[in-house]
Amino acid sequence: MRSIVPPACLARYTIAVMLAYLIEEDHILVSFIAGLRSPALTSIMGELTKLGDVWVAGAIAVVVVCFLIYKREIRSSVALMLCYLGSAYTVALIKDVVMRARPSAPIALAAERFGSFPSLHAALSVSVYALGIALILRKSHSRHRRRIGAFVGVALVISIGFSRLYLGVHYPLDVLGGYLVGLMWLYLGLRMSGRRG
Repeated sequence: MRSIVPPACLARYTIAVMLAYLIEEDHILVSFIAGLRSPALTSIMGELTKLGDVWVAGAIAVVVVCFLIYKREIRSSVALMLCYLGSAYTVALIKDVVMRARPSAPIALAAERFGSFPSLHAALSVSVYALGIALILRKSHSRHRRRIGAFVGVALVISIGFSRLYLGVHYPLDVLGGYLVGLMWLYLGLRMSGRRG
């Protein structure tokens, strides 16, 4: 038993040091991004970030669900709505547990009510937009359409995540955490909808 304790303590210490380093890098990166701001870019990022809002993403999810039902893709429509709700609740639960403070002024250009980690906008960019595009195009026989869909999906995910960093309302680790939550639900959504639709 004694031989197990020192490695366990070493592991905890190593994790603590790594987390402290990552958090410090988080602050450096978000400060660097804040230095790239311009009035025009701030306006663009302000509009882009709205796409990740829980109500906007929810409205988009409903539109895609209706389209999938019209195409008689019932399993896919149910999967998308469950993933939207699931990712939102997963992020809310983690926020309540972690309770990480958001960046403060002058870095933050907007005030947010809830915790910083993980980013709900980043999670929804994957679980709604990327998944929605994947479900719509999964039966398409056109490689060109699939490539365009993949490009649009990746562009949306990256743009929404970066907008949160640019506006100073999240740290990079928050966005990465949101992406991981979104990817988990994207995977579950593809499984729920069936491998071949």
